[in-house]
Amino acid sequence: MPPQCLIADDDQFITLLLKRFAIELGFQVVTARVGQDVIRRVQKHPPQVIILDPDLPGGNVRGWDVLQNLKQNEKTTAIPIIVCSWSSDITEFDRFGGVQGFLQKPEIHFEDFLNVVKTAGIVND
Repeated sequence: MPPQCLIADDDQFITLLLKRFAIELGFQVVTARVGQDVIRRVQKHPPQVIILDPDLPGGNVRGWDVLQNLKQNEKTTAIPIIVCSWSSDITEFDRFGGVQGFLQKPEIHFEDFLNVVKTAGIVND
């Protein structure tokens, strides 16, 4: 069974772009558009990697809340998280620890995606 990648972003274009890249690398892709769905899906079927928009909407469970929840839960803390954001300040994203990579919107190229998943140790050369 191929490794699973959960893409959590409310921007349909970004989601489709990242999905295409992940599939090209052999991932099975699951998507979520709100924070509550991310938590629910990770609890049922933990993916090998999560690509997360920290500004993901979700009522009382937004992207930042998802990041904090996953990194503070012993069952999910080891799941690599790659942040995908408009912000260029990468340091702000690692406040909970464990962020393995960063993709900056809007121009994400396949090489960027490949490099970040390699650096995170999710795919090999």
